[in-house]
Amino acid sequence: MHTNLLTIAVLFAALLPSVAWGDECPDEQATDIPGTTTESKKYQRCGFGFQLFGYDLDLLGEKCPRWIKYYPDHQGCLGEGLAGHRCTIDAVLEVVRVECDCANATLLFDTGLAFPDCDCDYGGSAGTIQDFRTEECGEG
Repeated sequence: MHTNLLTIAVLFAALLPSVAWGDECPDEQATDIPGTTTESKKYQRCGFGFQLFGYDLDLLGEKCPRWIKYYPDHQGCLGEGLAGHRCTIDAVLEVVRVECDCANATLLFDTGLAFPDCDCDYGGSAGTIQDFRTEECGEG
């Protein structure tokens, strides 16, 4: 169901510029936008120490965010001029979320050594972002 709605939305977005512009050409090109990351504001410190019945007793160490989101390199319509061209939607890209936690070697009842490492694993999709492209006004 969601896939069908997404397909319809993408097709509508792709067709809308040609209907809206008619014979006009906006003289605009797609602009490169580098990928970025965002981290949760909440984190824990991963340091050397012990874990005793689930309680951490560690010293110093790196900050380990609860999650990180990765936004891919893409292009956007930011009004950058290019005669005889238009900026149109090209694809929908996934924003990836990873879940992070300190690496611990626990033995019995959450007791063991704490290591200063932050382990992150794929946590699923965090949504999507549109990718645009530049095409000549006569195309499409």
